[in-house]
Amino acid sequence: MADMITIVVVPDSTTKTVILKGEWDNWSEISMKRKKDGSWYVRKKIPHGSWQFGFLCDGIWSTTPEYSAVSSPFGTENNRITTGGES
Repeated sequence: MADMITIVVVPDSTTKTVILKGEWDNWSEISMKRKKDGSWYVRKKIPHGSWQFGFLCDGIWSTTPEYSAVSSPFGTENNRITTGGES
């Protein structure tokens, strides 16, 4: 099973591209769309579970305070999202 989720990030106003990457689909790149208010979003069907993810903002790995942060094995931070009521 999966949930349809809208993921939003608000990077620096000069950001030209934002890519979502998450472990739910083996870290594939998903282009995000810019809204008039400067935020970027994507609607994505994410399988039930607890998943790490992050954003490439103009090629720089980033996270958002809107989701909890966890350490990655690469010395950076990732965000975490839980779908389907699991914790």
